[in-house]
Amino acid sequence: MSLATGCLFSVVAMLCGHRTRAVVVCMALAFGMLFLCLHTNEILVQAEYRDGALNPRYVGGIRREICGILHDLNPCGQAAQLSAWQVWHPLRVMLFDLFSTAGLSALGCLIFRAKDIK
Repeated sequence: MSLATGCLFSVVAMLCGHRTRAVVVCMALAFGMLFLCLHTNEILVQAEYRDGALNPRYVGGIRREICGILHDLNPCGQAAQLSAWQVWHPLRVMLFDLFSTAGLSALGCLIFRAKDIK
């Protein structure tokens, strides 16, 4: 998870021309991932029934699956699952991290080759 996050921020920093812009973009990306994590976690922890009645805040079906995938894909969502000791889909999380690390590393290598680093 940490390696995938580091690769993401490294690629963003290499794409930005100025260091200040890279810091601002990386911070905005980090806060965006945090807010996405909070939103998807709130959706996923809702129980289907509360006090014997159907919970109106429960989301099911395809929307729940999409939220689960977004939560597993997001490094902040992975950190939230790890801190709660409840990783719902550990194999999916590992595969997402592996593919994102490999893909971002390859993209970083291509950018590094073609870019004049200051």
